[in-house]
Amino acid sequence: PSERELKLQVIQIYNARLSERERRKTFLLERDLLDYRGNQARDAQRDPEERDLIQRMRLFARFHTPKEHTAFLETVLQAKRLRKEIAQLQRYRMMGFESLAECEMYEMDKRRREYHASAKRLSDQENEMNQVPEPALSAAQVELLRPKYAPENRTTARKRRRKEPDGDANKTTDKGIRGKQITPKTDATNPTLPAEPDITTQPQYPLLSSQEVLLCEAMEMTPKQYLEAKRGLIQESLTGGLLQSSPSPEQEKELPTPKPPPEAIYKLDVEKRNGVIDFVLRAGWIAAKPNYAQ
Repeated sequence: PSERELKLQVIQIYNARLSERERRKTFLLERDLLDYRGNQARDAQRDPEERDLIQRMRLFARFHTPKEHTAFLETVLQAKRLRKEIAQLQRYRMMGFESLAECEMYEMDKRRREYHASAKRLSDQENEMNQVPEPALSAAQVELLRPKYAPENRTTARKRRRKEPDGDANKTTDKGIRGKQITPKTDATNPTLPAEPDITTQPQYPLLSSQEVLLCEAMEMTPKQYLEAKRGLIQESLTGGLLQSSPSPEQEKELPTPKPPPEAIYKLDVEKRNGVIDFVLRAGWIAAKPNYAQ
C-alpha cells in the first residue's frame, strides 16, 4: 500500500479508540457508575441474594439503555422474590399452617427465640471475659500441698494406721464377716511392722472386687486361696444342695451325716474358713451355710 493509505489507516485506528473512549465515558455517566459510594450504599440495603443477582446481570447492561436495564433488573428481582415467597408458603403448608395469621405468629416466635439465644450467647461471652482467672500455684506451694493430696499406697496406709497407738487404728474391722475385729500379726524381727504379703502383686489380684480385696487383707489370705475356697463352696452348693433354704429342726434329724468340706476350704484355718463362708453367704452365691461351718 501507498504511504497515503497507511496514514489513513493510522487515523482510523486513532479515531476508533477515541470513539470507544467516548462511548465508555458516556456509558459511565448515563448509569451514574462514578458515584461509587452511593452505589455501594444502595447495594448494602439489598439482600445478599439480590445483590449477587444484580452483579451477575451487569454484563447485559451494554445491550440496554439505562431505563431498559433498570426495568430488566426490577423484573428479574420481582420474579426471584415471588419464587422465594412461594417456597416459603409451601414450607408453611408442609408444617401444617392453614392461615397467614398462624404463619405470622410462627415468624414472631422464631424471631423471639433467635433474639433470646443471641442475647444469652452475648451474656455468656461477657461473663467469660469478666471472669478473673485463678492464679497458678508456685512450685513451692505445690510441694507443700503434695503430701496432703497425693494418693497414698494401700499398703503404706495400712501400715500407717497400724502404727498409731490410740484409737481403733491398730485393728482391722471386716464389716462383712460377723462384725469381727481382727488384730494383725506382727513380724518377730520388727514388732512394729505387719508381716503380711502385699496382695496387689499377686497375679489373681485383678480378679477380685473391692470387697473381696478388703476380705483378703483382713483375713491375711492370698487371692489364690480365696478364689479356690470360693470356687469350692459354689461347686459344692450346686452339687450338694446348699442352694436350698435352711432345714427345719425336724428335717435336720433325718439329714445324713454332713460331708467333709472341700479341699480348698479344708486347707484354711477355722477363722479364715468361717470368714470366707460368711462373705460368700452374704454375697448371695450360696443360700445356706454348710453343716461343717455351723
